[in-house]
Amino acid sequence: MRDRLSYFLNQLGGVPMLEHLKPFNFILAADGYKANHFAETSSDVKQKWTVIVPRKPSKYATEIVAAGTTMLASVFASVRIKEWMIDEAEREITAQGYDFNRQGWTIICRMLDGKLPLRVYGVEEGRVVKPQTPIVGIINTHDSFAWLSTYVETFSQSLVWKMSTVASICRTVRKTLEKYCEQVGTDKSAVNYMLHNFGDRGADSPHEAAVLAGMAHAMIFDGSDCIRANGYIKTLYNTTKNYTSSIEATEHSVMCEHSDAKNRDDFGAAVMAVERLEACVARAKRGVGLPFMSVVIDTYNAYRFVDNYLGIQLHDRIANSGGRLICRPDSGDPNKEPGKIGNILANRFGYMENLVGYKVLADCVAVIQGDGIRIDTYEDVVLGWIGAGFSLDNFCLGMGSGVTHDGARDDFSFSFKSIASRRGDTWEPELKDPITDSGKKSLSGLVRCREDANGELEVYDALHEGNVYSMWTESPGWRLYFEDGWTMYVPNFDEVQMRARA
Repeated sequence: MRDRLSYFLNQLGGVPMLEHLKPFNFILAADGYKANHFAETSSDVKQKWTVIVPRKPSKYATEIVAAGTTMLASVFASVRIKEWMIDEAEREITAQGYDFNRQGWTIICRMLDGKLPLRVYGVEEGRVVKPQTPIVGIINTHDSFAWLSTYVETFSQSLVWKMSTVASICRTVRKTLEKYCEQVGTDKSAVNYMLHNFGDRGADSPHEAAVLAGMAHAMIFDGSDCIRANGYIKTLYNTTKNYTSSIEATEHSVMCEHSDAKNRDDFGAAVMAVERLEACVARAKRGVGLPFMSVVIDTYNAYRFVDNYLGIQLHDRIANSGGRLICRPDSGDPNKEPGKIGNILANRFGYMENLVGYKVLADCVAVIQGDGIRIDTYEDVVLGWIGAGFSLDNFCLGMGSGVTHDGARDDFSFSFKSIASRRGDTWEPELKDPITDSGKKSLSGLVRCREDANGELEVYDALHEGNVYSMWTESPGWRLYFEDGWTMYVPNFDEVQMRARA
């Protein structure tokens, strides 16, 4: 297990343009101001119980998908503090104007084999929780390292809020799409491929942000252009299964190459796209991929491209291909263009009316809208398509930076707080409660989660119940993910998806 985790960290250790310059140093993966919290922590405090909590609903969701804890445990398990890390950290932290806790890190390096003396608990990944639910809990396991429980906030928060927020955005879209599928008579199973991840190029970084978002999106949807997501899911969750897939697609660079720029004529590009559709069908017959081809249609005149080139001149090849050509408008009003293209396709390739009165395009054609799709725009795009009279059988969305970039820590007001400390043998609750913002009130005490008799998640305080020992016992709703350098719990990704999509 350790070899696999080490490999995983080596792969994820930083965006390539950073890691090729210098190795990842975990000690420096923290906000600078935390460097002297070892000195600010009372000497009689032996342990600190810290939790990651989404404090508030966002403007688009009242529930949060818990995600990122498996990744956090994996990275923690791969950390081995080395002498060179301590030397480098001392130089950099001193240069920032702080004292450096050389003694503390040296003890970890020399006496603990470089392993982090921490435990990481959390709800099962994919759990859908309400605000004010602790989804991760961290505690130091050695009495000399109470400061470490909060030192790891920066790294822990950035992982958990990112993956949880992306998964929550995607779940909101999924639930909305399921609602409209029911309205227009489309089988809900089609939703799995209705929000395609186009977001790698719009991510906050070329590597980590794209991969974290790609894995979080895969908890909710199956269609993704994040090629790396499958590989990281396999490594992280100890599986060989592929969870996402994509289809062949054109972009304007190849469309323009096959077009006549002087005369603004892209018939050659249309021919190329149909040839590739036929190749996709042949490839699918060999057991590779799906017999689908996506073509961007607005290089010059989207209506001519679909109506004349696809709908008349290449009609028979498309209709008889055994595959599906998916038209992608990439400009114009995203609330109107898909419906316009859908009506042209319906006129040229035909349609049927389903039991609730919505049009279902011929199986050989479909429409995808990928331009302008964000959490605050996608529903109007769907309503525009439905308003044109169509079911959702032949329609899907592609979301770019709306998946990988738009979510922020403040969306759900994610916080990392110390809420209890042990002095001697006595645990004492801690509390933050600013009079200027009651929404920033922290939890207080030995607070964690468990399932009630009905299998529902509940939050409780072991201090209030007078049963501190129950605090450290795993139970449904609360797992021990990491302890003293080792991963303790790895969920099944099928189960993660099942919980997140419920």
